[in-house]
Amino acid sequence: MKTILVVDDEIILREYLTELLELEDFKPIGVSSGTEALAEISRQKPDMIICDMFLREETGLDLLYKISTTAAANTPFVLMSAEISSELMEKSTAKGVKAFIKKPYESDVLLNTIRNLL
Repeated sequence: MKTILVVDDEIILREYLTELLELEDFKPIGVSSGTEALAEISRQKPDMIICDMFLREETGLDLLYKISTTAAANTPFVLMSAEISSELMEKSTAKGVKAFIKKPYESDVLLNTIRNLL
């Protein structure tokens, strides 16, 4: 069973996504901040990280930079945002983002993205 770390400070979205992943036989771990994500990564290396672009304390790219110095440095990182511009995609891809999910997302698009990366 693949472990997916879900980082989103909006509790309803985080819980919906973790429930969806459980139904698809993944092991989701939901956290609300970059600090919690780093703590979880130190406990166990996830197979994938799905992160909201704008967290309360930092951006998803800030978190990706911090992850780059951990054992999860090469873990596929998926960025979610309501607004995904070509500039953001270009900048993020250069920093290691593997895929983008536009919010609100369609479940089948999200699940196909996950399966393709894993």
